[in-house]
Amino acid sequence: MKICLLNMLILFASGSLGGRQILVQDNSHAHKDGGTDFGLVADGSVADEYGIVMGSSHIEPMLRNNIAGAEWDREYPGEPWDYVKNREHIYKYWEERVKENGKYENIYTIGKRGKDDEAGSDITVSVPERIFADQRDILKF
Repeated sequence: MKICLLNMLILFASGSLGGRQILVQDNSHAHKDGGTDFGLVADGSVADEYGIVMGSSHIEPMLRNNIAGAEWDREYPGEPWDYVKNREHIYKYWEERVKENGKYENIYTIGKRGKDDEAGSDITVSVPERIFADQRDILKF
């Protein structure tokens, strides 16, 4: 079996995680062609097989990549990455990933950055509260 690790950081944990490996994946500067390693069906099962706990960086909330040309642009072309204007689709976008990867061990980054790792113009004081509440609701799955 060939395992390709692209732009990943693997941290080895011991003690409290029972020797599991934690994989923090940063696709924010890779996969501008629209791909992401989280989108590959085999990733979760391969990680699980090797005792790897999947996680993501600050640009990939809920294990989703929103960098230009990646998952968000491919699945919701032309739609704003704005929680005030497009909450329904962003919520669904995050929810789909949790359903896909929920059977595996993951560490979810919560919150939301602006498109392409920029500051989000939609992020005002009340918006993060709604985002955190929604993400916690999704993670109850």
